[in-house]
Amino acid sequence: MAYSRSPHRASDSAFLAWDSLLGVQTDLFLPHELAFLLACPQWSAAQSVLDVGCGNGDYLGRISSFFPKIRCTGIDISSEMVSVARATHGTGGIDFSSSDFFQYEPPALVDVILMRLVLQHLQGIEPVLSRCASMLRPDGGLYIFEPDPSQFRTLPETPLVTKLLGKIEESALRAQTNRARLSELPSILNAVPGWKIDRAYRTIAPSISSRSRQQFLHMCLLWIDIVEASKPFDFPFDETRVELEGWAAKEASYGQVGLSLFALRREADPESF
Repeated sequence: MAYSRSPHRASDSAFLAWDSLLGVQTDLFLPHELAFLLACPQWSAAQSVLDVGCGNGDYLGRISSFFPKIRCTGIDISSEMVSVARATHGTGGIDFSSSDFFQYEPPALVDVILMRLVLQHLQGIEPVLSRCASMLRPDGGLYIFEPDPSQFRTLPETPLVTKLLGKIEESALRAQTNRARLSELPSILNAVPGWKIDRAYRTIAPSISSRSRQQFLHMCLLWIDIVEASKPFDFPFDETRVELEGWAAKEASYGQVGLSLFALRREADPESF
C-alpha cells in the first residue's frame, strides 16, 4: 500500500508499525468478523455506521466496499492516522474525523457503532457504553470486537512470546485499562443497564499455511515493535523476535489468535441510562 504521509511521519517507526499492523489485522480477522456481521439482522438493516478508533481507515474501507449502501464515518484521536485514512479511503465517500471518542458529537444519531480492538485501550467499560448510548438511535447496535488472549497459541511453543503476553497483561492491570478485563467482558456487558447482548461469539483466526504463517509472524513482529517503542518494561525483545522467526521457518508450525465478538443493542427506554 502506498500512503501519502508527511516527511516527519515517514521516519516515525512507531507510527509506521501501527499503520502496518492495522492492515495485517484486517487481513487476518476480517473474514471472521464479516461472517459475524452477516449473521446479525440489526447490521443488515443499518444505514449509518460510526467506526471508533478507525486508525488508517483500512478496516472501514473494506467494510464500505462490502456494504456500499451504508454511510460510514470513522473517528480517531490521531490526526496523523486520520490524514492517512483520508488520503487512501476518503474518496470512497467515507467521512473521517480527528476526534476524541468522548468529545465527538455526530451530526445525527447513528444506527451502528463499531469498536474494533479499541475498548481494551480505554479505562472503564461502563463510561464507554454510556457514551455510545448517547450517539446511537434507540434500538441501535454496538459491535465490540476484541482479542481473546487466552486463546493465543503457537506450535511449536514460543515461551518468550507467552511471557511477553503475560507482561502486557500485568502492565494493563497496573494502568487499569480494559485489556485487563477482557476475560470478564460477557458478564460485565450483561450487567450494564440499558443494553442487551444480541449475539456473543468466540472464535480463533488460525495460521497454518505458508502465507497465513507469514502474516501471523508479521503481525507479531509489528506488535513487538510497538510494545518495545512504548517502553513499558524491560524485556528481551530481540530474542523474542528471533524465537518467532525460528517458529515461522518450520514447515510444521501453527499459530492462532482468539477473537471475542459481541453484538449489543441499545434498549429503547432512555431511562435505562
